[in-house]
Amino acid sequence: ALMLGASAVLPQPSARADDTHYRTIPIGARAIGLGGAFTGVASDVSAAYFNPAGLALNRNLGIAAGLTINAWDRLKLDDFYQQPDTEVTVSTKANRTVPVFVAAAVKIGRSDENGNKRYALALSVVEPIFSSGGAFLTIKQELLELSDSYRFTELDRATFYGLSFAARINSKQSAGVSLYVSVRRLNHSETGLTLGGGTEVPGDPGTYLGASTVANTETLSFNAYHFILRFGWLYRIKPQLKVGLMVQPPGIPLRQRVNVFSQE
Repeated sequence: ALMLGASAVLPQPSARADDTHYRTIPIGARAIGLGGAFTGVASDVSAAYFNPAGLALNRNLGIAAGLTINAWDRLKLDDFYQQPDTEVTVSTKANRTVPVFVAAAVKIGRSDENGNKRYALALSVVEPIFSSGGAFLTIKQELLELSDSYRFTELDRATFYGLSFAARINSKQSAGVSLYVSVRRLNHSETGLTLGGGTEVPGDPGTYLGASTVANTETLSFNAYHFILRFGWLYRIKPQLKVGLMVQPPGIPLRQRVNVFSQE
């Protein structure tokens, strides 16, 4: 992934959001407003994710945190499928991505004649993915006295734990790197239940012989661990104009594990 951004202070400033970046996520109030241009700004602690080079040129560093809830939805459809003596109901729910960002940064090293330190360290936690959802389907056949139900649920979550280091090359340039350990977890489960009616007992309505119940459950859990590196460079042409570059090579896999369970 490659991110290039530029920032300039103009009489009528404008910025365009760019949704084509790798894992573009809404963290940091200013980064959300500037979109892709924040790569060339990197003016707060969220630079640990967007462009770690900005940590070295910034004078004031500290602690930042953010939580954004994007959207969620619920849907229920009665008579989803119509057929004589058959009633089908479907209900679904989905919780979309809830990005979380927490970071802290400090300046280290000797101060120059202007009181600025050359190096910066930062710790950050980014949760770009946190989504869950599922569906529930019921089928009732009055003629055969059958009832089928099907349910599935899914939870998808990714968390990045990172350490960043940045150095000021000179008064106008800086470079930095962020190393993240990515933990991706996916849990998926499916449950099916079938109730068979059998034969009704004469003279005893509601009582059936040979009635049966069949249940089936399947679960899948997936855990993956990767190293993610993000390299940044920032050049301050003048106080009102900066150019930034962030490069993220493919992640380095550490370990992956899949567990599957089925019961009937």
